[in-house]
Amino acid sequence: MNYRPDIDGLRAIAILPVIFFHAGISLFSGGFVGVDVFFVISGYLITSIIYSELVLKKFSYSNFYLRRIRRILPALFFMVFVSIVLSFFALVPFQMVDFSESVFATAIGLSNFYFMSQINYFAGDAELQPLLHTWSLAIEEHYYLLFPFLLSLAYKKKLNILLLILIFILFSFLISEVGRYYHSDRNFFITFSRFWELGIGSAIAIILSHQEIRKNNLFALIGFFMIIVPIFLYDHSAHFPSPLTLVPVLGTSLVILYSKTNTFLYRLLSTKTLVGIGLISYSLYLWHQPIFAFSKMVSIEILQTYQTLMLIPLIFLISFFSWKFIEQPFRNKQLVTEKTILGLTAVFLTLFIGFGVFFQGYFHKYEQFWTKLQPQNLNINYFLVKNAETEISNYGTKLFGRKTWHDFEQCRFNTPQITEEVKTRILSCNEKYGPGILILGDSHGIDFYGVVSSRFNDNFIIGITKDSCRAHSIDEGCPYSEVLNFVNENRNIFRKVLFETAGLYLLENRSGFFPVKDYRRIFTRLRQDEDVEGIVPNISYVNKTLDYLESLSDFVDVVWFLPRAEPYINNKYVLRLGCTHNYEFRNNQLELFKELDKAIFIEHSKRKLENLKLISQIELFDFNLEEDYMSCSELYWSDGDHLSEEGEIHFGKKLPSTFLD
Repeated sequence: MNYRPDIDGLRAIAILPVIFFHAGISLFSGGFVGVDVFFVISGYLITSIIYSELVLKKFSYSNFYLRRIRRILPALFFMVFVSIVLSFFALVPFQMVDFSESVFATAIGLSNFYFMSQINYFAGDAELQPLLHTWSLAIEEHYYLLFPFLLSLAYKKKLNILLLILIFILFSFLISEVGRYYHSDRNFFITFSRFWELGIGSAIAIILSHQEIRKNNLFALIGFFMIIVPIFLYDHSAHFPSPLTLVPVLGTSLVILYSKTNTFLYRLLSTKTLVGIGLISYSLYLWHQPIFAFSKMVSIEILQTYQTLMLIPLIFLISFFSWKFIEQPFRNKQLVTEKTILGLTAVFLTLFIGFGVFFQGYFHKYEQFWTKLQPQNLNINYFLVKNAETEISNYGTKLFGRKTWHDFEQCRFNTPQITEEVKTRILSCNEKYGPGILILGDSHGIDFYGVVSSRFNDNFIIGITKDSCRAHSIDEGCPYSEVLNFVNENRNIFRKVLFETAGLYLLENRSGFFPVKDYRRIFTRLRQDEDVEGIVPNISYVNKTLDYLESLSDFVDVVWFLPRAEPYINNKYVLRLGCTHNYEFRNNQLELFKELDKAIFIEHSKRKLENLKLISQIELFDFNLEEDYMSCSELYWSDGDHLSEEGEIHFGKKLPSTFLD
């Protein structure tokens, strides 16, 4: 196929917003769509190469995969190797375990599934994962493993290749929609939920191989704006992949189809600057995430936007080095022979897999070695943070493992979904014990279930709680609607529903010319000595939550346990400063959550709801960080806003004995 400089320019348009998004620039809240642009480009280029070789009867699986190895692995392995070296200086032992797992998953091409099981791509702690970005490389690798066989088989059987690809696209898109319905956070990483994006690129390649598409300035520019606009308008609420993903994906398709020589967009994308950035875009993609992540981990204070921007020249410098001295030489068959490339691949794969296996088998020995080198006060701080670091804690986490389903007894359990099995179990508990207690909510509801379970021994207490599920914006896959229907059909199944959800998502940011759109970053972007400004209660979201709870209260007594005050103190502070430090809220932070309480009470009072009660947990717990953040034996918070298991027990003790009555 002929070289198209505008494709390299399009790569530049894709990579720059990804970098700015991970740099935390709020203007680029949808910068992650750059990855979707890359998917379409990859599908187009790979299919163009394979199909042209099939037509010329020159296609060879071995040659294809050798080219992929030369193109992808040397620069990737170089980045991973340097990240491993840096990890020994930047990470404490329990962090090394997770990092080593990500190295292992990256080495075997399954990092997307690893991160799917570990993290929400848009969560605050995701930005501290040096290899998080390899999820997209894993998906492309899976496509390269599967698609050439399907394309080759279809060509040999003289099947309608374009029709088969369209069926493939439709099937993958349907999988994506099902995944989005059940768990949009995990769906982000799933291979078959993303294949349709690469498949659209493949379909374009087949179309262009059979017919000449005339240049069209208008269509090309429309496609370009379909890429650009989502970069600034989208944010994490878009739940990628989803129908919204079609906008940048189809926009990329229009650019590839209609951007031809002498069109305005072709001339724009073919400028030396954009082509130059596009040429090093792969290395830019590889290096931006670990540089940002390690910089954030070694800095005790939150990196400000201007500080992350200052890292971008370093990213470009290292990426140019990687392109010039790693990517280019390894693509040259004269400089690096087939035997050499395969040998080095085997060596580094063994090294990375061994690194992952080592920390699984010898973590405690490494931890003992590491702690011997540290001063005593740092060791104390380390074990405080380590013991509090759980995925999403529940009372019983240390007994049942790191999971959100906790099966204490037949009628004391917490689950993210109300399945038919769960319904049957609840009905059976009702027959045995009479009406029970239901705890409902998001990840803060998960914590609340632990608080209540640690305090009370009632026989029939269950939680239906799912992280990232807000009652003011009920997403597909969240349990609220199903709970409402179930309670309506079984009026006496519960004597009370206790509801808690994160207060952060009932706030809105009005600060600055470009307000921060990512909810967590309204706090996590601030240093501990900065003021909280421009944040106010979102009255619309408060009322939408009340709408749902009012509907629920038609069938059962409901108590809204109002949002906790969220401290957002990074555990790096605890590692450095220890338990004797006087931890405080940022100026106006506690007052903001009290203001949210007040707003909820005001909106509730307008409705005259007898079966929906409000309890302020800030007032009930007399919340203050001096006694409610940590002691020298326990850290009560696992991260900025979630409780550790010790925290759930700590706050459980503060609940009055009559709380469930």
